[in-house]
Amino acid sequence: MLLCMVMNIGLPSTVVIASHIFRREHDRLKSRFVQIADIDDVRNGLLLFKPIESAFDDLDIAFLVDKEDQFILKLFNPDIKSKLLVDSLTQKQWDAFGGESIPTDWETSTSPVYAPYAPEFNVLTTFGELDGKPLRFPSGSTLRPFRRCLYHQAQLARAKAIIQGWVSEDYNFDDFSSEGFTLEEKMKLLFTSNLLISESPS
Repeated sequence: MLLCMVMNIGLPSTVVIASHIFRREHDRLKSRFVQIADIDDVRNGLLLFKPIESAFDDLDIAFLVDKEDQFILKLFNPDIKSKLLVDSLTQKQWDAFGGESIPTDWETSTSPVYAPYAPEFNVLTTFGELDGKPLRFPSGSTLRPFRRCLYHQAQLARAKAIIQGWVSEDYNFDDFSSEGFTLEEKMKLLFTSNLLISESPS
């Protein structure tokens, strides 16, 4: 079982994804856009339930920072608000929850229906129920995601939302990208920059 950082419950490890915030396919652009030295830095990642990870990659959701300095899920795409998270699962992923043991009329239930192999997970959970939920972190851990990476993704999600008409053209949020660089981060960035310079054609 792994903890989904949005749902804050244990889920089968096969359906929890270590998602890159600044995506791996943009690795060569990381120094330019988000100033990180290593695309696989743990702070450029989130542990997310697969349907949530897919919505994050598709820019349907983002994480903003509230007045209490918490990372809060923002649902941009209204079309998925009433969609069940489990609707995005493959048969194999559904089986990982013990789906074959769930009553066949579960979709019409007016009460929560909990997965046999993830007893805290209500399979009737919708994306809309995640709107406004804070990211949760392991007890005692001081590691937090790079704010600049989350801000970059949030701005992309905002741009998509404006184009799609999900939000008004003047919709915006506060810039939360600022964060102090540690000495280790500064040295990594300096080293990476020197490598890029040395590899550049003269």
